[in-house]
This record gives sequence, C-alpha cells and structure tokens, in this order.
Amino acid sequence: LAMSANDALELDQLVEQLKKKPSSSSLGEELMSFLRRTRARRPDLVLRYGCPLLKKNLGAQLWDIHEQVFIAALDLHQLELALTSLEAMQKNFPGSLRVRRLEGKHLEASGQYEDAMIVYDEILKEDPTHSAAWRSKVCVHRALGHSAEAIRELIEYLEVFASDADAWQELADLYLGEQQLEHAKFCYEELILHTPQNYLFHSKYA
Repeated sequence: LAMSANDALELDQLVEQLKKKPSSSSLGEELMSFLRRTRARRPDLVLRYGCPLLKKNLGAQLWDIHEQVFIAALDLHQLELALTSLEAMQKNFPGSLRVRRLEGKHLEASGQYEDAMIVYDEILKEDPTHSAAWRSKVCVHRALGHSAEAIRELIEYLEVFASDADAWQELADLYLGEQQLEHAKFCYEELILHTPQNYLFHSKYA
C-alpha cells in the first residue's frame, strides 16, 4: 500500500531513533505497531527489529509480532525463520483457522502447492466464508498457471463477497489475459459501480 507523506516521515523518524537505540524494546514495539497500522510492507525492518522482540514478555502483542515476522520471513524467502514463528503460533493457538492459513502460505512458499490447497480446502470446509483462504486458493491456481481454475474460484468467491473490488480487478486481469474481453468489460462495470471516482477503471473500460 502507498504510504502517506506523514506516515513516511513518522517511519523515518522511528527508524532513526532505533538506529541510535537498537536494543530499545519500546521503540521496537512502536515500530511493529506502526507497520501493522499502516500495513506497510517492510520485511527488512520487521526482521531487524521484530525478531529480538520475540524473546521479550510482550503479552498478547507477542503473537502479532510473530505473525509479522512470519510474513516478513516469507517475503525474504527465509523459510526456516518463518517456520519457527509458525510453530510457536501453532503451539499457542491449536486449531486456529488463522494459523492454519499461515501454514498454507508456508507450504506455498516451499513449493508444496497441492498440500497448501488441501489446507485451504479444510479451512473452507470448516468456515465457507473464510475469504482469506478463498483468495489464497486463487493465488495457488495463478502460481501454477491454471487461469481457468483461478477464474472459476474468483467467480464463486464474488458470489459471496460481491463488494470486493480487488477481486473484481483480479478477475478482470485474468479475463484480459485469456482475451475474454466481454467478461473483462463486465468486471470493470462492477468496479466503476463500486468506485466511480477511479478514472483508471473508466479508462480500461473504454
């Protein structure tokens, strides 16, 4: 996500403070909280300043940081580090669908796509409205080059989550890749209805 100028300035200031006090737990926690709030994807900062916090007694926030470290480690393809945080979360939250989805993401990153798909199907069997698992299935299909399956999955997803503009845009891109222009046109009509102020959708529709 694009960061606002104010958020970018705040991030720079936090990082500068941490460079001067790299062992400061309070500054590290503040940075992790900031990255969660702004949804900024900075895996380098998460691993540098988040990993040391995993040894601290941080209460509930510890598990938020474990998840951040897990995702950052996947981004940087540090699968062993990601597995360490995943196992900690599995131990503390047995049966959690959220953690099960993270297990699927680790399998994806390891190239074990079939096993990842089994995990996502199990999640959806338990909770058919688990949107993140559904979208993860689409990612697996796309990673394998299975455009038709990805399209089918997105169509089913949008029957339940019709207001998800990101999903409509992804479906439009898939249709364009398959040269199914009329279907892509319909997707852009939906996007224009959801966000009429976005000129890019009007441009692509034209």
